[in-house]
Amino acid sequence: MVSSNWFRLALAFGLGLILLVVSCAPAAEPTIAPTTAPPTPTSPPPTTAPTLAPGVTPTATPTAAPVTIATPRPPTPTPAPAVVQPRRGGTLISTALGIFGMASWEECCSEYAKMINDSVLEYIPSNKFIGGDEEIGSRMAYEWSVSKDGLSWTFKLEDGMKAALPKAVTGGYDGAVDTGFEAVNCEDVAWSIMTIRSGEGLRRTMRGRTFVPVTGVECPDPLTVVVKTKWPYAALPGMLAAAINDIKPKDFWKDRLKDIPIWVVGSGPWKLERVLPGELQTFIPNRYYHRKAADGKPYPYLDRVEFRDIPYTACSAALRTGRVHMCGGGGASHYNQADTLFKEAPHLEFLGPFRAEDNPEWGAKGFLPNNAIFLMAHHGKAPWNNVKLREALSLALDRRTLCDIGIEKWCVPGGFIYVVGTPWNLPKDQVQSYPGYNISTVDQNVAKARQILTDLGYKLYPDSKALTIDLPAWGFTGDFTQGPTIEMLRRAGFNPNYYIPEFQRILSQVVAGEFEVVAWDQLVTQPDPNQICYEHYFTGSDRNYGRYGSATADELCHKMGQELDKTKRIALAHQFHKLILDEHARATFLWRGGALAQSPNVKGRRISSNYGSSMNRMEDWWLAK
Repeated sequence: MVSSNWFRLALAFGLGLILLVVSCAPAAEPTIAPTTAPPTPTSPPPTTAPTLAPGVTPTATPTAAPVTIATPRPPTPTPAPAVVQPRRGGTLISTALGIFGMASWEECCSEYAKMINDSVLEYIPSNKFIGGDEEIGSRMAYEWSVSKDGLSWTFKLEDGMKAALPKAVTGGYDGAVDTGFEAVNCEDVAWSIMTIRSGEGLRRTMRGRTFVPVTGVECPDPLTVVVKTKWPYAALPGMLAAAINDIKPKDFWKDRLKDIPIWVVGSGPWKLERVLPGELQTFIPNRYYHRKAADGKPYPYLDRVEFRDIPYTACSAALRTGRVHMCGGGGASHYNQADTLFKEAPHLEFLGPFRAEDNPEWGAKGFLPNNAIFLMAHHGKAPWNNVKLREALSLALDRRTLCDIGIEKWCVPGGFIYVVGTPWNLPKDQVQSYPGYNISTVDQNVAKARQILTDLGYKLYPDSKALTIDLPAWGFTGDFTQGPTIEMLRRAGFNPNYYIPEFQRILSQVVAGEFEVVAWDQLVTQPDPNQICYEHYFTGSDRNYGRYGSATADELCHKMGQELDKTKRIALAHQFHKLILDEHARATFLWRGGALAQSPNVKGRRISSNYGSSMNRMEDWWLAK
C-alpha cells in the first residue's frame, strides 16, 4: 500500500513537471486571421504498432535524466491606483480677486467673467508651469473649420446653451433667484464678436483690435457661426479661445452695456449670487448649464464658491490657518511669501517648482504667469519720443538685481514680449544682445546710459539740472520696484520722482495718457502673438497705453495674422520682437513668477501659465471632504 502511494506521488510529480515545462515555453507569434476560410482538415490515418520479427525482443527506449527547471518568481503585480470619482457638493472658499470685476470686455483681466460667461473655444490648461498653453479645444463650439482661401471660418455650436436671467430688484437684482433663461446661439456669438470689435456701446474695448480682420459674422442656422475675414487670419481660433473674449446673451445685454459692472449674466457654469462690498462675493451653479460631467449630470461639482475680501498680503496667513482653501481664485500667486509658506505649512499642497534649481533653463522659482513688469514711456510726449533717451532708460535698469533681491527669484529678467517659454520670443541669447538686457554687463550699461544723457545735453544726477522723471507706479509693481528703481535711475544720471498713487487714479491717468513715464505691469491674456501685437502695440489700440505707433509694426502684425504656416509665423513674430526692442517701446524689468499653494482637499484643479485659459472656470473642481 505504501509503495502504491509512492508510485502515485511520483506519477503526479512527473505530470506536474511536464505541465511546468509546457507552461514555460515561449508564446507563439501572433497570427493574422486569413481573409478566406481555411480548408477543412482531414483526419490522419490510425497509428498501428510496428510488427517485430520472430524471436526479436523489443528494446526499451532510453529516457533522459530528469532536468530541474528553476522558474523565476513572477513579480507581485502593482495594483492600479483607485480611480477617485469627483465628489459633488461643498463650498470652496478663496480670497477675493481684488480690483478686477466682471466686465471682461472693458477690463484687462476679469477672473469672475470666466466663471459666469462662456467662450466659443478654449485654451486647455495643461499643468505646464512655463511656456503657455497653445492647445485649443472645443467649448461652445464642438467643431470648426476654415475654407480653402482662409477667409471663412465655420463653427458648429452645442445645442441647449442657456443663460439664467436674474430677478430684478430695487437698485440691482437678486442673483439667488432667476426668472427663466435666454437661449444662447449664433446670434449671440455674432453680436458679441462685432461689439468687441467695434466698441459700440462700450466705454472702451480692450481687445477690439484683435478682431480687426473680421468683416462680419453670419448665421446660416441658430447653431452654425460663419466668421468672415478680409484676409486669412490664423489667429482667429486663439482669439475665440481667450476666456476674456466671452460671449454674452444678446437680448439681455444689447440695451444694458452701460450697466456691465452691475449686471452679471452669461451662459457659463456659474451665476453671481450676492455681493457684500468689502466682504465677499458668492457664486452658485447656473442650473441651465449645458456641459455635463462624467456622471451624466451638469457641471459644476461644487454647490458654491465664496470669495472673501482678504488682501493678497494676508492670503498666505489665511491659507495656513485654514480660513480659505486657496488664494486669489485660480491664479493664487504668493510670490516672495511662498518661501516661508513652503517651510512652515507642510500640511498644504504645493504646486510647481519651488526652487530655482528645479527650473534650470530659466533659473526662476515657481511657474511664470504671463505678467510683464516694465517702465513705459509716453511715445507722443517730448522728450520721450526720442529713441535714444528711451535706450538710456533701458540701460539704467539692473534687471538681475531687481529680480533676485526685489522679488527673490520669483521671476525671469529680460525683454521678452510674448509669454515666456513660447517659441514666438527671440532666443534668450538674442534678447540679451540688446541694450540693457545683457544682465552680466550692468556697469557697462550704466556707463552707456550716462554717455547718452550727456550727448543729449542733459546734466547728470545729483546735478539739480538733471533730467527729472515724474514716475508714478501702481500697486504691486510699486511695492517692490520703488527703492531699487530710484537707485538705478540715479546711478545712470536721472532724477526720479517715484510715487505710488491710489489705484483708480493711476489707472484713469494711464488710460488717458496723462503721464511721461510710468512703472506698470500688464497681464497678457493668451499666448498667440497676434493678441500681443494688436492689443499692446498696434496704433490706436485701447491698451497701447504708451501710444507706441509704427506703420512697420502694424504691417508686421497683419502679416503675422495672415500666415497659416506656424514656422513662418514664428519668423514674423521674431521680426516684430526685434522691432520692439530696437525702438525701446518699453523697458521691461522682468516677467513675474509665482507659486501655488492650496488645501489638499481641493481636487480637479489644472494649472496654466496662460491667463486666457479656462483654468479658473472651476466647473470641474471639487472638494475631497
